[in-house]
Amino acid sequence: MKNLIILIFCLIFLTVNAYAETRKYKEKDCKEIFNAVNIFIYLADKNWKQKDQEGEKKGLFYSEAASNYAQIYSVFCK
Repeated sequence: MKNLIILIFCLIFLTVNAYAETRKYKEKDCKEIFNAVNIFIYLADKNWKQKDQEGEKKGLFYSEAASNYAQIYSVFCK
């Protein structure tokens, strides 16, 4: 019974995702996202070079932001 419920749940989930539609962003928006990724990478590198705990925290923050924006770019702009 448990396996049947799991199977039904998986089939419903896969069917819903199969019909999901991904809309692309406008070229202007994609350029702004791309520029933001570059800025965040620059800021992460700059802060990591400070070699102190505050610099590491900021570097981690900016690198995570760059990663998140890069993921959005790869999904909605390519």
